[in-house]
Amino acid sequence: MEDQDVSVSSLLKTRPPKALHATAMRYRKSVVAIMVTDDDGMSYGSGFILRGGPGGSLVVTCEHIVREATSIRVRRVVGVGEGGGVEDYAATMICKHREPDIALLRVPDLIQPSLALNLAVPQVGLNYPAISVGNACPADGPGGNWDGSTLVRLPSTLPGCIWYAFASLSTYDDKVKLVMYETLFLNCETVGGMSGGPIVGAQGVIGMGCKMSDDGLLMLAVSSSTIIQVLKLTAGLHVDVIRD
Repeated sequence: MEDQDVSVSSLLKTRPPKALHATAMRYRKSVVAIMVTDDDGMSYGSGFILRGGPGGSLVVTCEHIVREATSIRVRRVVGVGEGGGVEDYAATMICKHREPDIALLRVPDLIQPSLALNLAVPQVGLNYPAISVGNACPADGPGGNWDGSTLVRLPSTLPGCIWYAFASLSTYDDKVKLVMYETLFLNCETVGGMSGGPIVGAQGVIGMGCKMSDDGLLMLAVSSSTIIQVLKLTAGLHVDVIRD
């Protein structure tokens, strides 16, 4: 049975379900690069648009990406080839939470409601198909890190599946309120620059990629249910959610 599970999970890394792949490809237009300037220079990661409208957009990303930021800009790739280009926007921090690595940004000049992604809280289990979407670093960039092409091309899609999930009940900021911190462990490839990007499941965004496991074999993601709880507590934001 274990060998069969490994075979299925390996297959999902190369041949994801067609409908899921199509969804992830559509969602790429809502995934942005987070460009951060701090005392050490410039760094970047990924994020995704959670809400949009006349007042601008709200973007979710990882707290560790913007932790020491002195300025934050959001870049969205709007196409490729001669008709393509990029759009850069200034962003400000609304809130951040170190554990479980969630930050919410406001982008006042990014006004496109159609780009908002839906958070989903499905019943996930072993071999649940999922695709990580984000701004992957090319391995041959300067210092083995990244080059200029990373921030002017459409986000990458890295398919795989959930191996297991771990949940723990903790107090929020030493207060009485309890938050269920749920971490998803996926066998998607772990590539620099993908942190902060959405993990896409059949119903929508089921989590956000945060880091790789200590052995480098698995991607760790914070679940959508945890994102929803934290944003409600830190920003008073009520997020519509898709459930099974």
